[in-house]
Amino acid sequence: MNSNSVYKNLQKFAIPTIDIGEFQYMLEKTKSYNPMQIWWEKLDGDRTNREMYWGVYKGGKASQTRTAEDLVALISITNGREYRTIDYSSVWKCRFEEKTYYVK
Repeated sequence: MNSNSVYKNLQKFAIPTIDIGEFQYMLEKTKSYNPMQIWWEKLDGDRTNREMYWGVYKGGKASQTRTAEDLVALISITNGREYRTIDYSSVWKCRFEEKTYYVK
């Protein structure tokens, strides 16, 4: 087996990297029945993850309320459907529609 075919086979298992814009686009497509698993770094430096989706709150999209601060409020299935706020710049990985991505 030559090195080109080995490299191509290894690429099949590599986790692709997406930018924050692609992450936001996918995030806005999430629903309660089609959530996204999101990994991010907390203020204390620890890493955590939650299964979350874009939500609507009192006639508007709660997920757009903190955009100016580069934050997003999402509904967390992991936390009993309570809102959780994440900082876009701290997101490092996500899983959506059975595909995992690193976020840069």
